Amino acid sequence: MPYSPKITVSLDKELSIDWFIKFMNHPVYSGSRSNILRFYPSFKKLINENINEKLIVRKFVEGLYDKNNQAIIEIISSVREKLKNAEPAFKALSKYMDFPDLSERSYKAIPTFLPFSPFFKDTFFFSIANIKNFNPSSAVFIAVHEISHFILFEQIKNYTDNQTLKTPAFHYFKEALTTAVMDQPEFREFFDYKTLKKTKTYLGNNELHNLFIGSNTIVEFLKKNIVKNSSPYIKNILKILDIFVKNNEVFANKWKIWNQLCNDQNNEKLLSEYSKPINITLS
Repeated sequence: MPYSPKITVSLDKELSIDWFIKFMNHPVYSGSRSNILRFYPSFKKLINENINEKLIVRKFVEGLYDKNNQAIIEIISSVREKLKNAEPAFKALSKYMDFPDLSERSYKAIPTFLPFSPFFKDTFFFSIANIKNFNPSSAVFIAVHEISHFILFEQIKNYTDNQTLKTPAFHYFKEALTTAVMDQPEFREFFDYKTLKKTKTYLGNNELHNLFIGSNTIVEFLKKNIVKNSSPYIKNILKILDIFVKNNEVFANKWKIWNQLCNDQNNEKLLSEYSKPINITLS
């Protein structure tokens, strides 16, 4: 039985540039600007010296594409080849997320010079910002990560509304759920996290590392109450998501602090406040 979805890998320079510009001043992910400027220090200088930011961003990113045109062509080819051998990862994803119809889905993958990998609708970007050391296995990893979000959207679409999907509570939920799923043995073996991530386990997005629910990290909390819970998977998802959304005010405050931390990474006071456990009662 096949498990891999159809993934079309292609270059869309205009779309990528638009999204790069978007994340320079994103209304929700305000910390992304600092992440971009830290990764491209020469770009930061250009931004500081010019008034027309959008024009400077466009010219800068266009220059990256022009300079690395041949390398990008080779990357796209290598990612396509790697995806052909990703069946074990998608089989595990289908298993842990209780989604047997994965092979019937189609998605699009686009390289981006953003130092992170956003997504929208049925499309995800995979970062080639560190292009000289690009590893095509990282694109397969990103594919599984982002597709896990697409699966979650499908699973809850009849039980929630668009407003819920925009809450900080849902952001934390989807990222922590993906991490909890992808830290299972099959993924560890397939991706070899020691090599790919330099860690024994998958830790997830940075905003998850110091976020606690009670005595557990948010990832361990979802492992226990969803991934390893013997109750039906969808039932577990809806139950915990409902609890998260009811506590959205707390998650919104954590998200506010996190974006402040992105701009001031060495602020111990902010980190201490961010790390204070969230108290959630399971009914």
